[in-house]
Amino acid sequence: MTVLAAQYELEQYKTLEKLDKNGNVRLARDIRDNSLWVIKAISESAAETYKRIVGISCESLPYIRDVLGADGNYYVIEKYAEGSELIKIIEEKGNLPVYMVTYIMKDICDAMHILHSKGIIHRDITPSNIIIKNNGRAMLIDMGISRIKKKDTTHDTHVLGTAGYAAPEQFGFAQTDVTADIYACGVIMNVMLTGKLPADEKYRDKLDYIIDRCINIDPKERYHSAGEFKAALIRSEGIMGRAINCFGKLPGFGGGGFERAAAVVVYTIAAFFFAIAVLCLARLGSKYDFLMYIMFSIFVVLMPFLIASNYLGFIDRMSFTKNLSKRFRQIICYIFAFCEFTVSLFLFLYFFAM
Repeated sequence: MTVLAAQYELEQYKTLEKLDKNGNVRLARDIRDNSLWVIKAISESAAETYKRIVGISCESLPYIRDVLGADGNYYVIEKYAEGSELIKIIEEKGNLPVYMVTYIMKDICDAMHILHSKGIIHRDITPSNIIIKNNGRAMLIDMGISRIKKKDTTHDTHVLGTAGYAAPEQFGFAQTDVTADIYACGVIMNVMLTGKLPADEKYRDKLDYIIDRCINIDPKERYHSAGEFKAALIRSEGIMGRAINCFGKLPGFGGGGFERAAAVVVYTIAAFFFAIAVLCLARLGSKYDFLMYIMFSIFVVLMPFLIASNYLGFIDRMSFTKNLSKRFRQIICYIFAFCEFTVSLFLFLYFFAM
């Protein structure tokens, strides 16, 4: 793409908000279709990395539309995804439960698998570079200091990475490979489970053997691939854990949490039975009544699902909850869903008692 073509493409995006202090990252709207995108100013080396994942669709990686070069500057255009940084979730909730840690890390394994298959080493996997989207899925972002693995190189040219999360070899002792990213994942798991880096406090419970292998000082003793790492996480869940986490792929069940899955199941089943009762009653009326009852039943079935699951940020988007804390919004979510469940169950019993 020529410089003029790149400049023209950039002009198709209207800046809505600066997402960092320096204005190098901005939220923009594509004036052609009103879609939201994030435009980042990146280095030339980062541009080469991002070009390798342009057009790849993966739940655990940002969708990269294009990498543009104009006036000696480089920009990446990636799809905007709403969510919260993992570091903020850890600060808000404290230590995370084991099932949530494994669920998050399996998504990150999927992201690493794609990057590594393209010869890309991320080198900066930290809680600040992991986004938990509104649907509960984890997404790995910011390939700004990623590197492309080179042959016949004994060490990295530049010492980069976040202290505490970067593998020892990132500080010039050897060339980083996929195991450097796995090392960082082990550190993140420890932080999610204890709130502290392994150097300060090591986690000692169900997942400790996985963490210990990830953060082994010798890269050869770590998991050799993202696939091997993910397989270990799946084995750690056991049969029940794997069954529960299957729901995480369904709309509204994002996060794989027992609490959310149970809420969605209970409320939706209650509303479903209520809808059956209403439709049975509707058969006694006119065709107009029957149509009205169908519309009402659909509403009653959908509402508890949307409320209990907070699907696509349904509760978060309501105007009177935007300024409330995330935990308080969750409480409102469950209060609404409980009320919907109670009313549905009461009407279901009432109709069949008639």
